[in-house]
Amino acid sequence: MIVKLRQPFEEYPDLTYGQCYVLIGIEADDFRLLSDRGRPYLYPHHLFEVVDPHKPSEWVTEIGEAGESVCLPAEAELN
Repeated sequence: MIVKLRQPFEEYPDLTYGQCYVLIGIEADDFRLLSDRGRPYLYPHHLFEVVDPHKPSEWVTEIGEAGESVCLPAEAELN
């Protein structure tokens, strides 16, 4: 999946407005991606617009008790 930051956010200086980011996971419906500093970080999903909704075929999806989704590459642990 590819997402783009909707607007500049002061509280997230490690993201660039308008930049596209490739997700490396979805956890509790929030997006894990590499920040501009190259570090993996979990961000609230509402900060982003989805540019390409296609999840990689190797991702495994589980739904939690509260209905939240977790989608990670198959080699990552979902527990």
